[in-house]
Amino acid sequence: MRRRRRRLSIGSVLVLLLTIAAVIGTVFFLREVGRDSPAAAMGLDEIAETVGRVLLPPAADDQQDAPTALPPAALARQEEAEATPAPPIGLTMSIGGLLHFDSDVQASDSYQSTPQEILAPIQSAFHGDINIAGFDQLFVPPGEAGTDLLVPDTVLNQLDALGLNALVVTTERLFDRGVEQAAATAAQMEQRFITPIGFGETRTAFRRVNGLSLAWLHAGSRLSNAGEKATTAEQRAALIHPWDPDALGREISTLKRQYDLVIVSLDWDIGRAQSPTPAQQTLAHRLAQEGADIILGYGGERVQEVEVYQLNQADNEPRDVLIGYSMGTLLTEERNKRDNLAGLVLQLDMLIRPDGSGMQLRDLTYTPTYVRKWNEGSKVRFAVLPSNQPAPQDMSRSQREAMTRALELIDAAMRVTRSLTVTN
Repeated sequence: MRRRRRRLSIGSVLVLLLTIAAVIGTVFFLREVGRDSPAAAMGLDEIAETVGRVLLPPAADDQQDAPTALPPAALARQEEAEATPAPPIGLTMSIGGLLHFDSDVQASDSYQSTPQEILAPIQSAFHGDINIAGFDQLFVPPGEAGTDLLVPDTVLNQLDALGLNALVVTTERLFDRGVEQAAATAAQMEQRFITPIGFGETRTAFRRVNGLSLAWLHAGSRLSNAGEKATTAEQRAALIHPWDPDALGREISTLKRQYDLVIVSLDWDIGRAQSPTPAQQTLAHRLAQEGADIILGYGGERVQEVEVYQLNQADNEPRDVLIGYSMGTLLTEERNKRDNLAGLVLQLDMLIRPDGSGMQLRDLTYTPTYVRKWNEGSKVRFAVLPSNQPAPQDMSRSQREAMTRALELIDAAMRVTRSLTVTN
């Protein structure tokens, strides 16, 4: 037997239509009350929408929730946080010239008995978060004696006591004993937690200090004849940064986008020149505009002028760039070139903006130095002295005059420090 289909009666249809009308009316009523009465504080508008969603079928195009918008106050706080740059961070740095432990220094009674006393008088000059000097020798292989090129690794004790945590390794004589001896020297520095900047993987060294990211790039391709013969072109390309101003500028620009502070040291040959050449000034300014924050010259025997080069950026915030054209020599036995006995330690107090937009120099000070050599009876002594302090009582008249001359040279180099404004 077939079942008869049940049909909706007219009454059922009328009940359904009345129900829908009631729902629509309720929604409308709640919205109007929410607009025109204190009941709005009860959230009637939200209740109405809830009722509508529950009782009425969703539209085909309304299957997903709309994104939640931030309240106006929260949105304002977010925009303010995004617009406010991170505050600048303080950083201090001490930078010295070349430390060269000549064979005469190594043979002196000072070195043999109390080597720490050679550099002890200038220890207080190295008091930064980062302390750096230059180095151009190799450590003695087992069984060999020290020379003007080779120095015992006990020198590291003196460098460590001075507070140094990095050394700019100049390239001129780095490969005189071949690649293996250069690598061994770098490894011995690293074992003492002194970063050798300028060789192999540390041609560009990276460090994090005070929450800031630093990149130090060393460039130089000056090699002695012995170094040229002891290495291949492929080895030199792999271990030292080529002297290519265009490539150097591009690399600095890339580093500046990634690091808060970019330091560049250049191993260029300035000999005994009193001032940088126009070409060296042009190159230094170009590298500053590419993004270098500190530019230091190593390889010259004499201290040259220190310049504060200032650039105006797009946001009108000035960016300071420190340029030390030649950091000169801190320790040497060379007495024939008296100018070489005048050294320098720079002390920088900086504010670094973590957004990579550069640094501002809060303070720039310096310690002028003088390399003293004297005799105590039959004993030969060496010491590096601050030349702006009173001379030791036992210093001879000629030595006092030499120390005064050394001070005058350094003061002259610092007096020409100037600020230049460049609009990009």
